[in-house]
Amino acid sequence: MMLSQRDDLFPEAFTEEMRGLVTFKATKLGRLTAKVVLQTLNLSFSAKSWSGVSGESDVAAVLERRQGERLEVEVDAETGLLTGTLSGGRVGEEPLNVTLQRNAFLDRKDAEAQAALAAYKGYYTVALPIEACETDPAVDNLQSGSGYVTLTVRDRGVVKVAGKMADGTRVSLSTTLLVDDQGAYVPLFVKLYGRRGIFAGLLQLAGGTQPADQQVDAVPAVRLEWLYPGSTMAGLGDRFDAQLSATGAYYDTVGDLQAAYLGALLQAEGMEWAMPLVAGRMGSLTVDPAVENPQAVKFKAVRRSGLFSGSFRVVNEAGRNVTLKHVGVLTRQDGAYIGDGAYVERRSANGRSVMFGIPPASDTTSGRLATANRARISEAVIPRVRAA
Repeated sequence: MMLSQRDDLFPEAFTEEMRGLVTFKATKLGRLTAKVVLQTLNLSFSAKSWSGVSGESDVAAVLERRQGERLEVEVDAETGLLTGTLSGGRVGEEPLNVTLQRNAFLDRKDAEAQAALAAYKGYYTVALPIEACETDPAVDNLQSGSGYVTLTVRDRGVVKVAGKMADGTRVSLSTTLLVDDQGAYVPLFVKLYGRRGIFAGLLQLAGGTQPADQQVDAVPAVRLEWLYPGSTMAGLGDRFDAQLSATGAYYDTVGDLQAAYLGALLQAEGMEWAMPLVAGRMGSLTVDPAVENPQAVKFKAVRRSGLFSGSFRVVNEAGRNVTLKHVGVLTRQDGAYIGDGAYVERRSANGRSVMFGIPPASDTTSGRLATANRARISEAVIPRVRAA
């Protein structure tokens, strides 16, 4: 399921980077096929049979393509764990590590596997705040804000992933749940920006024996990454590589949002206001209409999905009143109800487009500059804004 590579930039905190996804199939007659999805390549492999047996339960295979790509795998038939490497051809000589797990959830008669799946089936909301951002110092396109994904774990171990990055770019993926004694895992690899960028990592679901107990976090040993390749019009100088964290939990689609978020404040990075949320229509939430609201702050939460959106008004660098839109997700962190999201601030300069962060561009910079900033819902007794 996963293709990974050692990451020497963060040797203490991160040991692997997700570089793609693999699907591997073996028929009862022993015919093997594999499909590999990389950032710039999609590869197909096939072999007529396993190439050998090692140990008491291990079988091995080597699948090669005419172009030189080579997939070497070894499977523990007892545990269903497959490991190996991918290298050669357009992949390059440095091998990528391959880790897969047999999908036992496909067998409806496997009581043990179905019981394991039942502990995770359901709907989850996950915030993806930016923890660090690397970019060209000359352009200083540092990003803040929080993207989000929702996870829907279904029959057969299928996981539907949908959401947005902090800049509003949509992400979607259908993947397969992996399970071990420590919890369940959702591998992520999504191509963005015309296959020039990626959103990749590994999420863990853990915390209990039923879906309502589960929390979602990023696996510390695998980097959760958002790569923006930059605008060609800006000479790629505005590219950035953002390291993300993950905060999420099972979401009750029929839960009482009004009770959960009573007394919460809506805040936005760089803004001085903190707007209390009150009960809205149909069990939703809205900004308290009794509070003075000169920035015309608006907020709407969809109870069924846990997503929120809205807007507020600011005076831009040209002295004009503009409306900024925000989006985000409601979730839980260590039992506390929170919300996290982002708004994008744009500044125009000579009609060209680049992603840009704070501080503002110098007078010599041209572009329509955009910054992903943070919008957050926190407890009224601890109003806070956390910048990345």
